[in-house]
Order: sequence, then C-alpha cells, then structure tokens
Amino acid sequence: MIIIFGFLGLFLLTTGLSLLYFTNNKIKTNPTLKAEVKNFGEIKYKSGIKGDKLFELIQQYRLGNHLKQFKTSNFICDIARIRLEEIKKSFSHEGFSTERFCYSQCSLGENLAQKYQINQEEKLLNDWLNSQNHAAEIKSSYTHSCLKTDGEYVVQIFGYF
Repeated sequence: MIIIFGFLGLFLLTTGLSLLYFTNNKIKTNPTLKAEVKNFGEIKYKSGIKGDKLFELIQQYRLGNHLKQFKTSNFICDIARIRLEEIKKSFSHEGFSTERFCYSQCSLGENLAQKYQINQEEKLLNDWLNSQNHAAEIKSSYTHSCLKTDGEYVVQIFGYF
C-alpha cells in the first residue's frame, strides 16, 4: 500500500513487515520495526542473523541427517522471547533451566549466539555444529524448537513435552 499526500509531504509504504513514512523531509519508521534508516531509500537492518533463515537451515540439516524436523509451539517461543530479553542484559546461559520453565514432564535445551553479521546464518550454524554442546542440542531428540533474534543476539530453545 502506498499513500502520498503531496502538500503535507506524507509518504507511506507498507509491506507485510514494515511501515515507513516520509514527512517534513525526514523518514521515520514504525518503532516496532528492527531497522534504522540512514537516508531516504537506504535501510540498514539491525538484526545480523535472520531467524527464519537460520531456522530453515537447521531444519534442512536435520532432514538431511535423517532427524525429524522441529515443530514450533507457543510455549517454546515464549521461553525464547524471555531468554532473548535476558541475554541482551547479560549474555549467559545462567538463569536457564528446565525446572524454571516446566512444571511437569518436559525437557529443554538452549543455544545462544551473539555478534554475527547479516547473511552469516550458515556460518553460525556451522559454528554451532562444530561445538560439541551446541551440536548436541541441534541433533537431539527434542521435538520442538523456536529461534528468536534481535540485533546481535540469537536464542534457540529446544524442548519436548
């Protein structure tokens, strides 16, 4: 959708993920959009790693290694969102435990990453696979997973319940 008001200098461009508008010779963005606008026509995305792309690479890896693909769940995604906010304050696995999030028969795992740049999803996956503990989570018998990113931070939560 594009809306233009010539005299007011208002220009709206919306896509499925973003809202940009131009007014008083300045571009502004929807505050929920993870992007910075340097100048008209140039958008720099903050998030180095695209979560959906990384998750798809992990799914392809599992399929290629005769492992079942992960299902997603609101429960696992809620944990990923909580952990993402926590690691932005203090990057650590400290504070993560199955007991913290599960009240019944359930098991959880977690992979974290930070400081990866745009288009480094394959590098991150390879780094995780070259790390014994991270690879074990990806190759595990967990049935569910959710991956969240924000800026330089990446959280992937694994679980079965």
